[in-house]
Amino acid sequence: MMWLFCLLMIISGNGEEIYQKTFRDANEAYYTGNFSQAIENYLKLIQGGLEEDAIFYNLGNSFYHLGKKGFAIACYHYALDLNPSLHIARENLEKVLNEVQRKLALPEEPSWWKYLFVFHYGISKLWTWIIAAFFWLIGWVILGVIPWFSFRSRKYVMISCVVLISLGAVFLCSGIIKEFSPPRAVLIVDKANVHILPSENSPSRFELYEGDRFLIEREEGEWVLVKSVGNEKGWIKEKEIVIWNRLPEYFSKIGFNK
Repeated sequence: MMWLFCLLMIISGNGEEIYQKTFRDANEAYYTGNFSQAIENYLKLIQGGLEEDAIFYNLGNSFYHLGKKGFAIACYHYALDLNPSLHIARENLEKVLNEVQRKLALPEEPSWWKYLFVFHYGISKLWTWIIAAFFWLIGWVILGVIPWFSFRSRKYVMISCVVLISLGAVFLCSGIIKEFSPPRAVLIVDKANVHILPSENSPSRFELYEGDRFLIEREEGEWVLVKSVGNEKGWIKEKEIVIWNRLPEYFSKIGFNK
């Protein structure tokens, strides 16, 4: 068993060393202006199973310098999904969005939703689940030990339990919505026609341009039904978009054609 433990430690150490070298090589390529090589190295890290905000942020910067604004937007969004407090990624995202042709906003949730779940956008999905579990567990544990408290203090303990369990339920709802919300995507080609039906022969309803963002309502073969701001809907080819909450899978499967 000891030799197996040592072997695992060596493999782990070698893996960390390879990661660090690939990350250094990617950063060096970026700072010397070799953005294609930087992208190639960052993608190696992602294809190796690493999902870190710094990698996707740097990858977004590299795509931006190559003029691939759609990919840059997707990478910045994914970095922010991993770490909503990465302000530099938010700043760069806003910069790129101001440079795209139409500057379309994403379809927004109702105002009541924003006030009820004011914290929803500032916490990652993982931390939302952790906080929900924490409040829920603490609330029920305290509820279970109420008989140990004096009769006079039980009222206040009960109120505390209700507040904690309610907070857990609110964070639970936020986590469920983050988990099952419609996929969000961005156009990665210069221009695309959005059709009434999922067919090349179907009339075009409207046009999208690189960097335009939208929601995905349905997927059907090589076509996806998109919903843009203003409730505009139509069908577009899947190969013309990137769904950024599936970005690691996209790069692992398709990669990037320089």
